[in-house]
Amino acid sequence: MNEKLLKGIEYLFYLMILLYLVGKSFEILTILIDILFITYIAKNRDLFIEFYRKFKQVFIAFGLLILYFLIQSLFANDISVALKHSFGMSRFVILLFAVMYVFNTKEKIKNVMIVSFIALFAVNFDALYQYIL
Repeated sequence: MNEKLLKGIEYLFYLMILLYLVGKSFEILTILIDILFITYIAKNRDLFIEFYRKFKQVFIAFGLLILYFLIQSLFANDISVALKHSFGMSRFVILLFAVMYVFNTKEKIKNVMIVSFIALFAVNFDALYQYIL
């Protein structure tokens, strides 16, 4: 089950890259990745504690950044919109940690680069084809 969660996060991230590069909405995938990662954390607390100790400074820095955004949004003109953007930022911070946790080998990072290159090539080829015709 734990391996399936990690594979799910990995494949959803590949799909998110592809959807982002072709201009489609990808935010729902960030929410799904966050939910899968939080579920994985809940099931494997000891592995996450080891991950936290490894990147403690990064966790503290992003925790302070999110706290800053939350406090700053309380003093905005429209508090509801500012809080919405602050929670959106926290969603992407959780996504960052999920990506750091899942893509921890050179092979997985290489696969992400290959998927990104293929998607960029397809988008650019399509744009060139549209331009010529």
